[in-house]
Amino acid sequence: GIERDVAASASEARITRASATFAGGDLGLTGRMSLRGSSFGAYDFALQGRSLHLAPSQGLALTLDADLRVSQNPNAQGVAASRLPHVAGDVNITSFDYTRVTNIVPDIGGFRVGAAKRTVVDSYDPALDTVIFGPDLTVRAKGPLRIRNNLVDVQMGIDPAGLSVSGSNQRVGLRGGMYAMPGGHLRVFANEFEIQRASVRFDDPTRINPHVDALAVTEYRRYTSTQVAASPTAGAATAGVGGRS
Repeated sequence: GIERDVAASASEARITRASATFAGGDLGLTGRMSLRGSSFGAYDFALQGRSLHLAPSQGLALTLDADLRVSQNPNAQGVAASRLPHVAGDVNITSFDYTRVTNIVPDIGGFRVGAAKRTVVDSYDPALDTVIFGPDLTVRAKGPLRIRNNLVDVQMGIDPAGLSVSGSNQRVGLRGGMYAMPGGHLRVFANEFEIQRASVRFDDPTRINPHVDALAVTEYRRYTSTQVAASPTAGAATAGVGGRS
């Protein structure tokens, strides 16, 4: 399903129109690339995607629109990263559904979400970078992001300014914020909590490091049995005490 119109001269190739179907949606491409004899030089392309349906991992499905700029100057001076492809532009999530099961691991003084702790050695090698994100790559959402699994059922929104993506293919960073919409629930050890407010902040340009601030409440009832000896015919009475936690 690929269609393209290309014009070329001795020094430049131009894509005046290109379209294709991909991931259930449509892709469009325009741009130009310099030519040096039989080799390619710097290029600058505008990539447009509409209704792209992606499932990058088990339990995650999303649909998005994208307006991206992809550029590279292999002869740029300075650090090696300046010669890599750069991706910038806007990504708009139109649907998002996360259903992957989340583990709750006992920890000292309570519990935490995720697998057991293990030592992580940072083996980042800049020479293995293949693409640079940003400096202006922004993710926004046209509707709520739905997260529903064994632990939580909540709809999240992205701040109007969006999430800023930076870093490289080895070190993806996020900056910005998300918030929970009313009506979410959290299930912890057979207890269901109502999420009254929750926010997630990202502030690391080289990794995804969320800071979560949440308030959730639950109703509980405790029962105690008391023998009543007021008369020979009295039986066991049960008293209930209600509250919020």
